[in-house]
Amino acid sequence: MSLKFNNTEVERLFFNGEEQNSLQFNGSGCFGKCFTLTQFSLFGVTVSIDRMSSPNQRAETGEIGTGNTIYYGDVIKIAVTAIANYTNPQLFVDVGDGAGLQSRTVPFTFTVTNAVRFSASATAPAVNWETVWTGTKTFTSSGEFSIPGLKSGGSVQVTATAKFKSYFKYEWEEKYEPISDFDDAINRRELPVTIYANIASLSLSRNEDKIIINFIADYDNSKGYYIVETPVSFTITEVRRRS
Repeated sequence: MSLKFNNTEVERLFFNGEEQNSLQFNGSGCFGKCFTLTQFSLFGVTVSIDRMSSPNQRAETGEIGTGNTIYYGDVIKIAVTAIANYTNPQLFVDVGDGAGLQSRTVPFTFTVTNAVRFSASATAPAVNWETVWTGTKTFTSSGEFSIPGLKSGGSVQVTATAKFKSYFKYEWEEKYEPISDFDDAINRRELPVTIYANIASLSLSRNEDKIIINFIADYDNSKGYYIVETPVSFTITEVRRRS
């Protein structure tokens, strides 16, 4: 049961001009600040997320998904399991402490104090791949990358890094104020593949001997302001092919 006013859930609470993370009434928690739980790339794994307890909001415990709201003070457990024929599952979680995505012991249990982001991957089964290109090729907008050694047919893997930025903008101003940066990486991921930030994304596909890179910006609009997010760079370092 959450704190409500006029039958509307209270999402932010201020006292003497300062935002409060939690509120107790008669010794019981009745409010916890709302945060988002965002899933980025998953590869070769399944993920389970459980809310173990919620002292402030008294939200239901048990399994939750990335679409569920989490609250200040929630105790969350994230576990990953490799799918069939994959090994070495790894979990990376950003708990909002400024340290970014960090490798975590699985299962990972923590107390929510900020927005949470995570990604996970496992090692793919051994196959006979041929490296057709290595180097550094950076894109700052959508484009295509022609690789002479990339024969027609077969499967293609790419190793690369992506950078995203988010901006704050009022509807009546042209000024964009930077909010945060987000970096993600793919390691020998088979095409087609999409790398997701919060709302922006970056997709890769193949057309014969070319890799097609598509930058996809997006925005949220709420009460007179925008949160704009966009890919800003994409760097390929390896391309492999399997017949």
